[in-house]
Amino acid sequence: MFLLGIVNLLKIGTKVAHRYIIRHHLAQGGMAEIYLAQPVGDEETLVVLKRLKNNFLAHDKAIRLFFAESRLITQMSHPYIVRGFEFISENENKFIVMEYIVGRSVRHFAYQDLNFDFRMHLALVVGIEVSEALIYAYNFKGEDGQQLRLVHKDISPQNIIVSSKGCIKIIDFGVAQTSLHQGENDEILHGNLFFMSPEQQRGEQLSQASDVYSLALVMLEVLSGKKCCGYDENQVLPAFLLKDENGQKLFNLLKKALAHEVSNRIDECEKFVKHLYKIKKTLGIDEKNILKQSLYHSLVQQKDEKNIFVLLKSRIRKIALFTAALFAAVFVFFVFVDGLLREKSFIVSPVVQYTPFKPIEKNKFSSFKNSNLRATGKLKVLVHPWTEVYIDEEFLGITPMSDIYLPPGDYIVRLQNHNYSSIALRKVRIYAERESELVHNF
Repeated sequence: MFLLGIVNLLKIGTKVAHRYIIRHHLAQGGMAEIYLAQPVGDEETLVVLKRLKNNFLAHDKAIRLFFAESRLITQMSHPYIVRGFEFISENENKFIVMEYIVGRSVRHFAYQDLNFDFRMHLALVVGIEVSEALIYAYNFKGEDGQQLRLVHKDISPQNIIVSSKGCIKIIDFGVAQTSLHQGENDEILHGNLFFMSPEQQRGEQLSQASDVYSLALVMLEVLSGKKCCGYDENQVLPAFLLKDENGQKLFNLLKKALAHEVSNRIDECEKFVKHLYKIKKTLGIDEKNILKQSLYHSLVQQKDEKNIFVLLKSRIRKIALFTAALFAAVFVFFVFVDGLLREKSFIVSPVVQYTPFKPIEKNKFSSFKNSNLRATGKLKVLVHPWTEVYIDEEFLGITPMSDIYLPPGDYIVRLQNHNYSSIALRKVRIYAERESELVHNF
C-alpha cells in the first residue's frame, strides 16, 4: 500500500514546462497536490495543475494510475465532467493540466442552513447530473473503439463540485477502473472509506452498482445535513423523507440503491436516474436555478462570517484614526494659541532641539499600511463593485480601502469577488514616491 505523500510544495511563481506559472496552492490529497496556475503571457486565464507527490514517483503503479487519469479526462468531453488539457512530465515531476472550476464541493452544503424542500431538490439535481456523467463515462469508447465500462470508485461529496455556471462537475478520476485495466489495482483500497460500497471494501470486482451505492450515500448526506460515515442495512433512513409522497418515493429509491447485496440493489445508473427524473418532474425542479441558489447562499453566508471580523477591524481603525486626528487638532490648537501669546507679549521662547524621526526597518509585509516609511510608493485600488485584496497572497482587506504603501518592486495582486465567483490576478510595479492605480470591473 502506498505511503502518505510527503509535503514538498512548489513555490509561487515557479514555471512549469515554460508554459504555466504557479500562482496559488489550493489543496492536497493522498497522492497529489493541487495548484492554481496561469499560462505564460495570459493574465486572464486560470487553470489547475494536479501534481503527483514526490514520494510516489518511485511507484510504477502510482504513475500508471496518474497517467491513466490524464488520458481519461483529456479524451472525455461532458458538461458534468472536469475537462483535462494535457499531461506534463518535467524533471521527474508529473502534472495534469485541468480546467479551473469556480464553485463549492457538495460536502460544503451539508453544513449550510437549508430547509428540507431545498435539500431535497438539491439532492435530486446532484443525483441526476452525476448519474448522467457516470453513464457517459461507462459507455465511453477508448482509442481502440472498445467501451471502457468505467467505474469511478471514488464518488464522494468532496469530488463533486457545484459550479458557478449552474451545473455539477465530477473531479478526480485517479482511481477509476475500466474494462482495459480490471484487477490491476484491486490490491490497494483507494477512495473514501465512508462512501465505498460493501463489495469495494472487500476488494471484489466492481460494476456500476458500486457507483450507484456511493452516489446514494452522497444524496443522503445532502438530505440529512450531517456527515455520512457509511451505511448499514439495519440503519434507519431519515424519517423526514416520509413527510409527503415524493419523499416516500425517494426514501424507497435510496433504500434500494443502498442494498448490501448487489443482486438486491439498483445496479445501473440508467435505472437509477430514470426514477430520479420521475420525482423531479413531479416537483418541477429547475436544475440550474437550484444549483446557483445553493452557491449564492453558501457564498453569502461565508462573506457574512468574514465581514464580522472585517467590520470589527474597520471600526477599530476608524476609532484609532479619529483619536489620532483629535490629538493632532488639540496639539495644533495649543501651538497656535501659544504662538499668538508669545507674539503679543514679545517673549522669546528658548531654542529646543528635536531629534529627527528615523523609521524602523521593516519588511514589505509589515509596511503595507505605514505611510511614514521613506522610499515607498502608493497603490490605489479602484474596483467595482467590491473586492477582497491580496498582495503576494497576504489578505489586506475589502474595498473601499485606504491607499496601500509599498516598497518599490513588482507584486502579484489577487482580486476576489465571491458574489461574481471571480478571481483576477494582476502584476503591479511600484515606484518610489509615486502613485500607482489598479482599476478593475467584475
